[in-house]
Amino acid sequence: MLGDLDLKRIRDGLAGRDLELALVHHASCEEKSFSDTLLAIAEQIAEQSGGRVSIRSGDGEGIPALPALSLSVDGSSNIHYLAEPKGPELPPFLEALKDMTDGCRVKSYDWADKLASIEKPAELYVFMAEGCPHCPQVVRSVLRVASVCRQVAAYVIDAGRYERLAGDFSVRSVPFVVLDRELSTIGPVSVEEIAEQICDRQSSKYPTRVFESLLETGRVSEVASRISRGKNLKEFSTVWVRSNTSSRLGLMMAAELGLNITPGCLADAVPELLAALSSGDAALRGDTADLLGQIGDRRAEEPLRGLLSDPNPDVVELARDALETLTCG
Repeated sequence: MLGDLDLKRIRDGLAGRDLELALVHHASCEEKSFSDTLLAIAEQIAEQSGGRVSIRSGDGEGIPALPALSLSVDGSSNIHYLAEPKGPELPPFLEALKDMTDGCRVKSYDWADKLASIEKPAELYVFMAEGCPHCPQVVRSVLRVASVCRQVAAYVIDAGRYERLAGDFSVRSVPFVVLDRELSTIGPVSVEEIAEQICDRQSSKYPTRVFESLLETGRVSEVASRISRGKNLKEFSTVWVRSNTSSRLGLMMAAELGLNITPGCLADAVPELLAALSSGDAALRGDTADLLGQIGDRRAEEPLRGLLSDPNPDVVELARDALETLTCG
């Protein structure tokens, strides 16, 4: 429920605005208490708006979890709250209400002009938590993008309340923004950076950014699933070659899991991986030898034999073990 200060913010924020908005309440029988809380907040906002905001019931279609509140203009909703818009989180919510009716006011910004040209719809999840000092500003950035560009759907999600949904994306800290359920950004991010990410989805470098993002946020099982289906092998090789010992741990785990699901699934990555055997980084040479042994592709046999004279004894041992796996497999 909203307190007196929040109610005053609503009255002041919506005063004199020519709004014809609706708050769509998507109920949940399983989470009835929180569902009732969101409905009560919607009723308070509608009351304080002086009739400018109405309330409707929704069917929850397309919403990743329930209950939720959607902000609707002309019967269309692209901003959804799976969180309570109160306290520090209320101002971004009110700003979104206003921006949805006059988004043209901010379209003079370069980032808005770029968003106007996107062809593919985008989806933004922003995970937040009450008391997080950085969350309101990141929520504000995400909502500003969605307010200006109706092809962007934004979901503000309370990570603590929607734990299962947060777990799907390995959310361990907030704010945490996910674009199209793939590219994740942890910590503060500006509206310009979010707009750039959306516009960059067609660039040749974007798949690698997504792949690295999955690893950095601990979504190793998803990377393994992709690898097992023969997807993102180019990105795997690219990231592997430029990885360090620490960042390579996630790749090694994903490779092992993927190979357990589909043996030989990394065969198409072998030519690029072979180049890493001549790296000046001994740890990379050794880990690559180990991985090639797990892949089990005989094309690696001769290059691995070349490592038997490597100046690093650990590399020699790993190459020898890999060769044994290849020749005995």
